[in-house]
Order: sequence, then structure tokens, then C-alpha cells
Amino acid sequence: MIARNCAYRDKHDDERAFADINEALTLAPANADALVARGEVYRHKRDYDHAIQDHDQALALNPKNPVGLNNRCFVEAIVGAFDKAFADCNEASAIRRDDPHSRDSRSFIYLKMDSPDNVLADYDAALRIDAKMRRPSMGAAGRNG
Repeated sequence: MIARNCAYRDKHDDERAFADINEALTLAPANADALVARGEVYRHKRDYDHAIQDHDQALALNPKNPVGLNNRCFVEAIVGAFDKAFADCNEASAIRRDDPHSRDSRSFIYLKMDSPDNVLADYDAALRIDAKMRRPSMGAAGRNG
């Protein structure tokens, strides 16, 4: 159901994505990956408080989940919690050094902070890891596959 949730989310069908992921969580309430996925549905719905709550809960279950850390970082950046966002992105990057997504998310923090030189440095680092990042993302599935 998590993969189908991502497909619905990428099609901007948040209601079906939300229904799928809630059903998955009914079957397995302590599924950290499903909580991360639901957090991304909340992010798409611009319900950032619930998104952070789901990511917090997922990371309580699996503190070293780089996707959960990166996704929480991104939401924290949206709401302006820059110190928390940097901590999460840096931890995600330390766990999975060859993953460009945490660098891409960190460049978003710098963008929100109006620091263009740092935006470019982090985004260039992401591109050195994966040149395909030049393509527009389709949401978290595009960001974190």
C-alpha cells in the first residue's frame, strides 16, 4: 500500500493516498515507513503540524531512517524551523553519504534563509552525486524514491 500511496500522491490524488496509507497504518500502526509516507501526504496537503508529528513518530520507531530525517528536514524548512531542519538534513547525509536528497533539502533551507551561495553549493553537491536531480521532482517519491 505504501507504493500505491506514493503513486496516488504523485498524481496529486491526496485523498486516495491518504486512504491507502491510513489503511496500512490500521494494519500495522508501528510501521515507520508508512508513517513517513503519511507525513508526506500531510505535507502535500500543507498540514505541516501533522506531517512533523508523523515524521517524529516514525523516527521514534526508527531513528536512523534517512528518508524520514530528510522529509522532516524539508517540512521543518517550510515552517522556518531552520536549526532543526539543518540537524535532520545533516544526520540524513551522515547516514547515507551518497544520497543527494539531503543536500537538495539543505539547499532549500538556504533558499528560505536567502543565502544563494550556500544554495548553489549544496545543490551542486547534490548534482555531483546524481545529475538526474536536474529533472523536476514529482514529490517525495521523486525526492526519495
